[in-house]
Amino acid sequence: MKRFTFPLERVLALRREQVQLVELQLERILADRRRLDREEAELRETESRSAGALLAQRVIDPVELIALSSFRHWMERQCLALTEQKSECDQKAAAQRARLNAARQAARLVEKLRERRWAEWQSGFQKELEEQAAESFLSRWNRERGLSRGAATADSV
Repeated sequence: MKRFTFPLERVLALRREQVQLVELQLERILADRRRLDREEAELRETESRSAGALLAQRVIDPVELIALSSFRHWMERQCLALTEQKSECDQKAAAQRARLNAARQAARLVEKLRERRWAEWQSGFQKELEEQAAESFLSRWNRERGLSRGAATADSV
């Protein structure tokens, strides 16, 4: 019997590559989301340290209080912008996850088809092997029977 071949092997490879590409794109989106989280945490940490340093002073200059207030307003606007960017990232990630699920499903469909074809090929291969074994057995059995008949005929003469 000929060796197993799957005519859609290139399609399967393409589907697997598509899954990897979509996974990579999702990872980039999630990395961007983590970067935004770090930026927000750094902003809040900077604000906290600035306020702590100012309040730790014995005498607080009113100009420094005004600067801290202005910094807090700026920081809140930055955090609001970061929150919006994080929301956009979350939406992109959700859409990318949907694309990933669709790509995985398309790849799995071709994989299942390949598995079915492999099972059919194995079944046919086993059947052919059994037929050859049966033919070989019958051939040997007929040969041995022919020899024993010939020996019995020679003994009776």
